[in-house]
Order: sequence, then C-alpha cells, then structure tokens
Amino acid sequence: MIEERKNERVRVLGVQVDALKTERAVNLTIRYLEKHKFEYIVFANTPAALSGKEEESFENYIDEAALVLPGDSNIEDAVEAGTWLEEGKTYQAEYFRKLFTRLNKQRASVFLMVEKADQLSKIEKIIEEKYNRLQREKIHWQEDVSIDGLVNSINSLAPDILFICASHEKMSHFLKEHACKINAGLCCCMEEVVTDSKTDISDWMYSSKVQRFLTEIKNRISRFLHNVLFKKQMKQVQQQENTEEE
Repeated sequence: MIEERKNERVRVLGVQVDALKTERAVNLTIRYLEKHKFEYIVFANTPAALSGKEEESFENYIDEAALVLPGDSNIEDAVEAGTWLEEGKTYQAEYFRKLFTRLNKQRASVFLMVEKADQLSKIEKIIEEKYNRLQREKIHWQEDVSIDGLVNSINSLAPDILFICASHEKMSHFLKEHACKINAGLCCCMEEVVTDSKTDISDWMYSSKVQRFLTEIKNRISRFLHNVLFKKQMKQVQQQENTEEE
C-alpha cells in the first residue's frame, strides 16, 4: 500500500478501494510508469470482492496493489464515484479513455493478456477504433498456454502497460509467481472490460437475483398448492362426516 494514499481508501465488501477521481488515478498511473518500477493496478468488482473475502491470497493481492479502483457500478456507488462521473459513464471506461489517450500520443506499447475471447475482442476493437497508434501484442490466455512462453512473449515487447483480464484467482497467482520476471512498466488487472453503460450489473449479480426471484416464486406456488390440497382434503373429510351422520 502506498502511504500517501492510505486515508483515501474506502472499505467496500472487505476491500480497500481508492476513492480517486479518474484524472488523479491516471496521473498516479503515469507517475508509476515514470519510476520504471513494476507496479500493478486492480479494478475490483463485486463478485471478486465477495468470493475472495476468505482467501488470504486475494487479500495479499489487493494489499500489494499500487491502486485499487472501482471495477463495476456497485463499487462505484460505494465510493460515490457518481459525484464526479458524467451521466452514463463508468469509472473503468473513463479511466482507460484518459490513460490510452495519453499513451496513444506517445505511441506507447500495450500487451493484452485476456482469458475470455469476447473480452479480448472488445478491448481490441476499442483500441483499433480509437487508439491505433498504440503498439500492441495479444494473447488469448487459455489453460494450455505455457506460462514460460507467456512471460517470454511479454518480455519480447517489454510493454508500457500489461493489460490482464481474467479471474482474480488466475491473476493473483500469476503476479505472485511471475511478477519478478516481467519486463513491463505497469500491469492493469480486471475481471471484465466495462464500457459506458450504467446498466452493467454483472451477469453474476443478475443471475443471482433472477435465481432468488425464481426460487421465491417456486416456494409461493408450492405453498399455494399445499393450501389448496389441504382445503380439498378437509372438505372431503367434512363431507364424509356429514354422510356418516345421515
């Protein structure tokens, strides 16, 4: 943890998140690049914060990050990022817009290391359309990819920014084991590439809410049918008693 920012962190779901405007976060990022000392920045999202709560490796991964920034709308709301973001903008998209604009002017280099093909396509499209002066290499980080070969590919470019998009388990393990071997200016870590949409509650959150809703509906139907069956049985018993009395 950087001492000068200790009081600017807000605890969200057990994770200390930096409450910084995007402009200041980008300025700090550039400062880290100028120091020529490998640092990494984490974009924390809700699923990672919840699933990583009890993991010591996740706690160390967060604590050792140079910056921990909002990675979804839920974390943004918790640090009140909406007070300085324009309507419809997301923190992550605004941060990378400002960072890539500056790096694009410098013809900086970026290495994309992404676990999901759709996420890789998304960030490639953004860079191609808006920041095509960036030098870039990419790799689809699948299970069969050799880690030694991956590190060698990164080092052959020696990028200004190593851009990793994968599960927090995969990223934290990779950085713990291989950060000392990486020749890159800075690493940005995230689980998902977030664009400018405030309706971007993650699929994980959405599916959980839908699942709870469907479970509740199922329980209500079950209780209703149980009550109907019980009343029917009671009516049959009453009719039988009346028949016997006659």
